[in-house]
Amino acid sequence: MSPSGFPFLVLRKDTGKYAYQRDLNPSLALHVSGDVSLDWTARIARLEPCRSVIKISLSTGDEKTARVRWLHVHTQVEALLQLAQIAANTEAVRKKAVRPVEGLAPGVSATIAGQLKHDRLNAHDQGWIDPTFTSPLAGVVLKLLRQSTVEAADRKLIEGARRKAEDIEHQQARAALREREPGWVDRSILVSELDASLFDIEGLRSGRITHFTTAQMRAMHEAEAKATTMPSEIDCRLAENGLALPEGHADRRALALSLLRTQVSTHEIIKRRDAGAGIDTPSRPPTMMPRPAALPAQPSQTLSAMREAWILDKRPEQKPRDDNALYVGYFVSLFGDLPVADITRPMIDQYLKLLDRCARNVPHALRRGSLMARAEWSELPDNRGKRRLKRRTINAKGLGSLSACLTQAERLGLVSANPCKGMDLDESVDEVMKRKPYSLTNLKKIYATSIYKQPAVVPKAGCGAAAFWLPLLAMFAGARLEELGQLELADVKVADRIPYLHITDVTDDDDDAAKPEGAATKSVKTNAARRRVPLHPTLLQLGFMNFVAGRRRRGATRLFHELPVYRNRCTKEFSKWWGRHTDEHVTKEPDKTFHSFRHLFIAKLRAAEVPEERIKASVGHRSSDTTLGYGDDGEGAFSLEILLSDVERISFPGLDLTKLGWNEA
Repeated sequence: MSPSGFPFLVLRKDTGKYAYQRDLNPSLALHVSGDVSLDWTARIARLEPCRSVIKISLSTGDEKTARVRWLHVHTQVEALLQLAQIAANTEAVRKKAVRPVEGLAPGVSATIAGQLKHDRLNAHDQGWIDPTFTSPLAGVVLKLLRQSTVEAADRKLIEGARRKAEDIEHQQARAALREREPGWVDRSILVSELDASLFDIEGLRSGRITHFTTAQMRAMHEAEAKATTMPSEIDCRLAENGLALPEGHADRRALALSLLRTQVSTHEIIKRRDAGAGIDTPSRPPTMMPRPAALPAQPSQTLSAMREAWILDKRPEQKPRDDNALYVGYFVSLFGDLPVADITRPMIDQYLKLLDRCARNVPHALRRGSLMARAEWSELPDNRGKRRLKRRTINAKGLGSLSACLTQAERLGLVSANPCKGMDLDESVDEVMKRKPYSLTNLKKIYATSIYKQPAVVPKAGCGAAAFWLPLLAMFAGARLEELGQLELADVKVADRIPYLHITDVTDDDDDAAKPEGAATKSVKTNAARRRVPLHPTLLQLGFMNFVAGRRRRGATRLFHELPVYRNRCTKEFSKWWGRHTDEHVTKEPDKTFHSFRHLFIAKLRAAEVPEERIKASVGHRSSDTTLGYGDDGEGAFSLEILLSDVERISFPGLDLTKLGWNEA
C-alpha cells in the first residue's frame, strides 16, 4: 500500500508526478498483454508480455486527480491480470500430472461441485471486501468498456460488470440444463469467445458503453487468429484433483450435470445475498489427492522460479531486470516454463540460433512477443536487409540472462552444471570493435564548438553545464560517463590539499532517506571501480572548483542535476545527444564515442610510462596483483600524492584550452 492509501499509486520523485506502478510475478508476467485506455490524454498504454513491472504515468502531480485516474487505470489493469491468470492457470492445468481413471468414485462429483460452490461464493465475498475485485469474466467486461469520463462512480461500474458477468454465467448454465447438454462446462473455450459473449452488455451503464475502440477490435481479431483456448471447466476441476476422464465418458456428463446445477443454485444464493440475506460461504472441500502432510513443500524448480531467485540474490537494477525478463521470456515462448533439470544444451543452441536470425529493430509489440514470431518477421522479404542482432548482444543478454537463472539452479543443487557454459556464439572481428581514442584534430573540433564559446550556446539535450564539463572531466580523469554523470557535490572532496573525485556507489550518508530527490541510483561497474581520482591542474585552472562551489551555494545535491534520470541512470539522453553532436561537428567514425576520452586518458598514462598497476587504480580496473589489497584502508592501494603525480604527466601539446571557461547563469 502506498502512502496515499491507494495500492500501486506512486509519486515519482524524478518528475513530481503520480504513476501507477505494480510489480508482477514473473510466471504471471509472461501472460500479461493488452491495452489500457487513458481517457485524459486520449492515448493507449500497451502492456507487453514479460515485463516485470507495470508503469503507467498518471500525468498529474495533484493527488486528488491522481486518485481518480488511478481508479480508471486500476480497473483495467485488474481485468488484464485476470485474463493473464486464466492463461497461467490454463498452462498449469496442461502441465499438471493427472491420473487417468476409468470412472469417478462415489462422492467425487459432489466434492468437485462443493469446490465450485465455495469458489463462486468466495469470489462474491471478495467483491464485497474489495470494491475493485473482479472475476475473470467481469474483468473481460471491464477490459472492453470504452469510457468517456472518469469519476468516483466507476466503483458502480465495477459492481455492474460483476453482476452482468454472474448473469451471463447463470444464463449459460440454465440454457445447458434446458437443452440437456453439458455446454460450456465440457468443452475447450476460445479466449476470443469470452469477448464475443459481451456484445449484449449494452445498457450496463447508460451513456458509457457506446462502442469498441479500434485497438479493442484488433485485439479480438488477434485472439481469434491465434485461437487461444482454455481447457473446459470439467478438465480444470478434474486436473485440480489429480484426475482425468476421457471425452464422452458417462461420468463426465454426470459431473457436468452436477456443476451446472451448482452454478444455478449458487447464483440464486448470490441474488439472495444481494437482497440482504446473511448466507455464509461454506468451507472448501479438500482435493482428492492432497500432498502428504509428512512431505515438506518443495520449492519450484522451474526457470521462472530461478529467475525470481536471481532477482532476490543479485538485486539487479531495472534495466538488467527487464532485459532478463525479455530474453528468458523468449526461451519460455519456445519450450515453456520448464523445470531447470529439463533444459538441455540442444535447446539452448536452438534458442541462440533463432536469436541470431532476428532483426535488431522490430515493432515494439513484436519485440515483446514470442521468439519464433520475431525470427519469422525478420525473414520476411521486406525485412531481410535489416541489421541483425549482434552476436555480442546475443551472448551477453540472450545467453547471459538464461545463464544467470541456471547459475542459481546450480548453486541450489538443482542441476549438476550450468548448461549455458561454453555455448557462446562466435563473434566476428567487425563485431568486437574496440573504441579508439580521440585524435588531436578531434579534440580541437570538440573544443571549438559553440559549447565552449563565450557566451556558451548549449542545446537543451546537452543538459547545460554537463555538456561543458563532462568531456573535460572524462579527458583529464579517465572516468566512465555514468560515473561522472551520477556524481554528487559531496563526491568532490579535498584531502591533504589535493582536490579529487570520489567515485563510489553510495551517497555521502549511505542512506536511502538521504538520497536527493530525482537522483539516479549510484553504481559502479566493479568493486575495483570505487576509487579516488585527483583533479588535473588544467581542470582547476578552468575553474572547476569554483563551479562546484557555486552549485553548493545554490543548495544543489547532484553535480549535474540537469541530467534526466532514466531507469536509475542519468546519462542515457546525454549519450545520445553526444553521438549526434560529434557526428555533426567532430567525426562520424563509429569507433569514436564518448568512451574514447577514457581510452585517450589510458593511452596518455602509458605514454608517460606510468606503471600498469597505477593506471588500473586510476581508471578502476581490477588489478592482477593480489598483494595490492593488503594494507588498503578503503581509500585505494596508492596515495593521492602518487596518483596526482601520475595525472599531472598528462598533457595535450597543440591543444589550447586557456580561453575556455564556464559562466553559471
